[in-house]
Amino acid sequence: MTLLAGVLDALHVSQGELARRAGLTRQTVSDAYHGREGVSLPSWIKIAKALHVPLSRVSPVSAAELDGLVVRS
Repeated sequence: MTLLAGVLDALHVSQGELARRAGLTRQTVSDAYHGREGVSLPSWIKIAKALHVPLSRVSPVSAAELDGLVVRS
């Protein structure tokens, strides 16, 4: 089970609902849910914001990828 799958299960949120909340395609959410490569960092940020959880709870993005990143609300 991926991090995202666990969070969605715990929050009782479907992939379709997450796609709607995050403003992403169902395909992007499905790719993230199944741990497929190619999900962009901005997409992971949208997912975390839509679920009101820290990025580290849903994304396998490494600390090196986040180094120096500035996120504005």
